[in-house]
Amino acid sequence: MIKIIQCVLLVIAFSTPSFSVIGIGGFPSKVKSVVTDSQSGSGAYVSPAGGLRITEPTRLVGTTFNGTVFDENFWSTHTVNGATANVVGGEVLLTLSGTANSSAGVHTQRIARFVITNPNAFRSIIKFSSITIATGSNDRRWGLTTDDENDQIFFSHNDDICYIGYTKGGVETLISTNSLNGKYTGNCDDGLYHKYSIIYTPLTIQWFADNVIVHTIKATTDMLVGTFDFKASAHNENTDGEDGAHTLNVKALAISRLGQMTTNSTFKHIDTAGSYNLKFGGGMLHNIVANESGTAGTSFVVYNSTYAETGTEIAMIDTYKTSLLNAAYHLPFNNLFVVGTGTFGDITIVYE
Repeated sequence: MIKIIQCVLLVIAFSTPSFSVIGIGGFPSKVKSVVTDSQSGSGAYVSPAGGLRITEPTRLVGTTFNGTVFDENFWSTHTVNGATANVVGGEVLLTLSGTANSSAGVHTQRIARFVITNPNAFRSIIKFSSITIATGSNDRRWGLTTDDENDQIFFSHNDDICYIGYTKGGVETLISTNSLNGKYTGNCDDGLYHKYSIIYTPLTIQWFADNVIVHTIKATTDMLVGTFDFKASAHNENTDGEDGAHTLNVKALAISRLGQMTTNSTFKHIDTAGSYNLKFGGGMLHNIVANESGTAGTSFVVYNSTYAETGTEIAMIDTYKTSLLNAAYHLPFNNLFVVGTGTFGDITIVYE
């Protein structure tokens, strides 16, 4: 005799992400599954065709710190009034001097380009301790910034108080710990390493500490920042006469895209001498194709800039006796500008 045993599947829950599975009977006719993030409450996306959307992070900017020398190909530093920014033991020490109003900072050379369909994620590992302010103010800040610092999203330890904040057009908004709407209850200035993250889209910014949500802000009638193309940065600064030798330890800084590296490309066909702005804003230069050769003494120059005289030169192509050249670059740029002189031939540029 065959005995049929009825069984019920229990709810199985995990933390970040969490799963729920419900079934009835030994051979369940219906199975419902839900995948959510226990911190933000966001659910997984299933397309109308039944496919589960998978997001793979792609690192855009940020590398490890090695040895005792900054790799200036990837990082830029600045120091004022005797402060120092040194690589020691695989981390950056931003140490202020005993001179009033000293400062030290580090940021990525390149910008992390934002693609409207995918969030970007800033990630860092930071350590610092509580301090005593002698005569002025101290601000230790890490997160996202533009070169002119008019737009930022950041964590901050300002005058021995922890904040999160953002800046738009030079106008700064600070949110203190007693106004946060997240679940984090830790202490940022305990002298221990902590992992800090910021996930941002045009409509929502979320701050996380040690994988626990700190705060969420959603844009309503206006955007929270003026751009979403940022550099990863950390900064330690004394102001108003403060002269304490305060330190900020930076173990890691990086920005990733939560999605694929590339989007569909476009192209520009150029066969007439002149200057051309191909893109205002960040992108990827994929290929330069020389369809026809040019005459002697002519050139075709590609710049990472909106104007040739102020930009970084990516390539100078001698098209004389060169045709059917397909040069693959796959390089990020901040802006794309080209200059063709004389009868340089026939060029097609593929980029995004």
